[in-house]
Amino acid sequence: MRFRYKYERYEHDIDVSAQVSASDFLPKQGYRIRKAEAFSWQPHKSVGEAHFPAQYRALAYYIMNPGAIAKSDMRYCQYFAWHDAEYGDIPENGDVLYYANLCVYLAEYTRRPQMEMLVKLGYPEIVSDLVIRRKTDFLNWKADNLADFFGMSADDFRLFRDSKMAFVNLPNFRKLRDSGLVRDMREFAGFSRKFTATGFEVFCQSCAAAGVAMRRGANYLTAYASRTGTAPDVSATLWKDYLDAAQKLGYDLTRDDVRTPKNLAERHDAATQAVQAE
Repeated sequence: MRFRYKYERYEHDIDVSAQVSASDFLPKQGYRIRKAEAFSWQPHKSVGEAHFPAQYRALAYYIMNPGAIAKSDMRYCQYFAWHDAEYGDIPENGDVLYYANLCVYLAEYTRRPQMEMLVKLGYPEIVSDLVIRRKTDFLNWKADNLADFFGMSADDFRLFRDSKMAFVNLPNFRKLRDSGLVRDMREFAGFSRKFTATGFEVFCQSCAAAGVAMRRGANYLTAYASRTGTAPDVSATLWKDYLDAAQKLGYDLTRDDVRTPKNLAERHDAATQAVQAE
């Protein structure tokens, strides 16, 4: 694989498949650069991405002949489908953004071929966690089936997949299940249909913060919404904001009258105002 980088009056090609040294990244003509500013490789465990001095960071690097990927063992890697999901549909016009993270992506794909199936199944955010945010500890990358990969039973995984919930809900499910606040994925998925995707995430976080079972939390918000005419997502957000303020103020969230107050709006306003006054 080859890279091209440019300066004001200088262009240079490097073949990174060959052995290179720091001096290979220094211009031979047309531009002076101090040795301390030499291009280097910034390690990410066993995967490296080209590192540039701050004043040249925007130049990034150019990939030469990316079409060769389609003729290689990497042809099923799903890089371009993942990139469009992460960054939007950027035209392939030579823009360096189109090939952002390509080196790390391909290197990770050689170690974690599950990336192909994850993109195809509609979980590009998992690949983003791996490639961009370098998060690998939550999932079992050594598993040979998707249920074990996600840390669920086969039935729970099918329910999770069929419900089309966002991946962010998986850690929420695990946390609530392990705390005894939800019975199984079937119950969890049932509550997801009462909210939008964002509202459901807030609802899960509220139940975890209050230590309240999801069924009880859903009944609490349903009763509040019926009294006030508030939409489910708005009720969940109001509850979450109140609980955040209550935790900061040291309220005793083991008390039912504190964690699930009947006059939620009033308690919310009082708690948030108290936090702002501190």
